[in-house]
Amino acid sequence: MRINVHGGHSLKCRGASGYLDEVNEDRKVKNRVIEMLRANGHTVYDCTDDNSTSQKANLRAIVNKCNSHSVDLDVSIHLNAGGGTGTEVYVYSNKSKAKDEATRIAEKVSNTLGIRNRGVKTKTNLYVLRKTSSPALLVECCFVDNSKDKAHWNAEKCAKAIVEGILNRNIEASNTTNTSNNVNYIVEITADVLHVRKEPTTNSSIVTNVKKPYRYTIVEERNGWGRLKSNVGWIKLSYTKRV
Repeated sequence: MRINVHGGHSLKCRGASGYLDEVNEDRKVKNRVIEMLRANGHTVYDCTDDNSTSQKANLRAIVNKCNSHSVDLDVSIHLNAGGGTGTEVYVYSNKSKAKDEATRIAEKVSNTLGIRNRGVKTKTNLYVLRKTSSPALLVECCFVDNSKDKAHWNAEKCAKAIVEGILNRNIEASNTTNTSNNVNYIVEITADVLHVRKEPTTNSSIVTNVKKPYRYTIVEERNGWGRLKSNVGWIKLSYTKRV
């Protein structure tokens, strides 16, 4: 499959917050969804926008990125707010070609996290559903302002549930994380600015930055990270594409 995936909102135009922060958590889920889909042989484009400073600009940037690719499915990842509980998935209409995937995702996330399944809902005024060219769905993983949902929250498990819903099959644990291995290939940076970290973890110190659309040689992979040939550090591979 060819799939667009993006996290909702922007680092500069953030979403909901409560017991959980939507942008922080949807990025965790988005990154792992991309890694797992790629590990299972699918082509995935990260259409996240982290730079827009307004909701309007953010939505337009995301949709422009999505529509620049011809794909089978667009997946938008969010966390909900408003006092409810559980997970739900939105599609544009009941005739949407993404409805089967949406139904499976809602069931998988609900069962995996142990939270309420609010089901699949239709909404015609959501910009990313209305303006994307390919079949699209929007996942509201859980409610950031519900203590029960927060207690059950696990970004890794949620990501795996979403992937299994998309693929309509269970995936093996060995396929959810890339183990360390030596490789040699070139990637092009797709993020406007991407941190290079000393170690392959977001908790590691930032050594420098690399910019779109420069290309770099990856010589080692570890848990979704790639080590640069220069040995200066590691970059997150979900913000790159192979060339």
